[in-house]
Amino acid sequence: MRDEVSIISEIIAVWGWHIIAWMFFLKSLGFLLIQRYPWFFGLMGVFLLCEIIALNKKWRVEKQDE
Repeated sequence: MRDEVSIISEIIAVWGWHIIAWMFFLKSLGFLLIQRYPWFFGLMGVFLLCEIIALNKKWRVEKQDE
């Protein structure tokens, strides 16, 4: 039972990182529209960082599931 709770918690964390990443992505598009390029590139960098963290967590959950 403890293992299942741990896996579910990790999956929820992965989805949380994806949601945070997409929030940064959408905000970066707003900065692109108003031509604030430094902010756009900065937020795109944060978006990529969040997605990398989410993918690493996802791969860890997949390995743990085996």
